Amino acid sequence: MGNPIFYAVAYAFIVNKDNEILLQKRSKNCWYMPNTWSIPSWHIEKKEWILNAMNRELYEELWITAKPEDMEIVTNTFYYNSKTNLDYIWYYITINKFEWEIKIMEPDKCDWYKYVKYDEIPFDNMPPEVAFSLKKYIEWHKFNELFL
Repeated sequence: MGNPIFYAVAYAFIVNKDNEILLQKRSKNCWYMPNTWSIPSWHIEKKEWILNAMNRELYEELWITAKPEDMEIVTNTFYYNSKTNLDYIWYYITINKFEWEIKIMEPDKCDWYKYVKYDEIPFDNMPPEVAFSLKKYIEWHKFNELFL
């Protein structure tokens, strides 16, 4: 049995003060799931700390920064992509506070961003793994609101 190799990806649940989540509309030119909705996500580089990766990519793609104390890793999941024969580990991170205004820095990958209420999320037009994870995040968030 060979050593497992996982490609690590970080997904950002960016929530504003009105409890809306930031979604991105992928460009028609995006290599993965074009013309769908998603949440911001990035590959983690070799030997890179998860929150550093998140901040690096937030800055590169959205022109924002967040402090580590304003980020929280809420869960992770494993995923096998049968089309590429690759294994992934995904980390999901909440970000409730950041600096600067959001700008689209990679228009070839993303057409636009917008905040939406949980009940307005277009789950049927999302990559399946993102829709699943986002639903779980909302369940977790609502559960914690009841008991915290």
